[in-house]
Amino acid sequence: YGIADQIQALKWVRANIAAFGGDPENITVFGCSAGGGSVLELMAIPAASGLFSKAIVESASGWIPRIPMRVAERSGVGVATRAGLPGPDATVDQLRALSTEALLEASGGEIPLAVDGRLITESLPEAFRNGHAAALPMIIGTCNYEASVYLAMIKKADFLAHMPSGIRALYSGTDDDVFAAVLTDLEMGAPARWFARLNAKQAPTYLYTFSYVGSFRHDGMPGARHGDE
Repeated sequence: YGIADQIQALKWVRANIAAFGGDPENITVFGCSAGGGSVLELMAIPAASGLFSKAIVESASGWIPRIPMRVAERSGVGVATRAGLPGPDATVDQLRALSTEALLEASGGEIPLAVDGRLITESLPEAFRNGHAAALPMIIGTCNYEASVYLAMIKKADFLAHMPSGIRALYSGTDDDVFAAVLTDLEMGAPARWFARLNAKQAPTYLYTFSYVGSFRHDGMPGARHGDE
């Protein structure tokens, strides 16, 4: 429903922007972090085709898996149960009556997108790999210290312990350096390069890395944090 809302917003913009002096044939959509992921999704969804003509994707991890509908439905039953509702027998009215806080707590804070076969017909990587994504000019990139957003979520010792030795050998520095660099590449850097490489086959594509910190260096971070651009 979040993606469907974004599509409706784009339809409104396309229908009305001329009244504000804009050009409905020259609409650029851009987003950062989850918003960047939404831009990639919109490029890959047939229902959004033709609603915008350029894309900017900032610090997005487009490799997050999209789950099958049957898995999403099982997950939904679990969310309803944890929210105190009668699981598979929960009604639409009961679910809609849940507060945002109750829903987030029951879902663990995130409900991944499902390939429902109607709005989302294939996973995001599949759409780009198969050449089904919209052929639009795109700017895509990341900050050089994207790891900042993950430091509180992922235990360094566990992460390093499970890192293949071949990966570890590609990076130099202390454990802290390697932990941050691999996280930055894994979650944001590599996906950006991957999507850029595929999009460049069909449209002008510009790949960036943002590293400026200047006078706003904060929290002792050694680079530009997630979202700093």
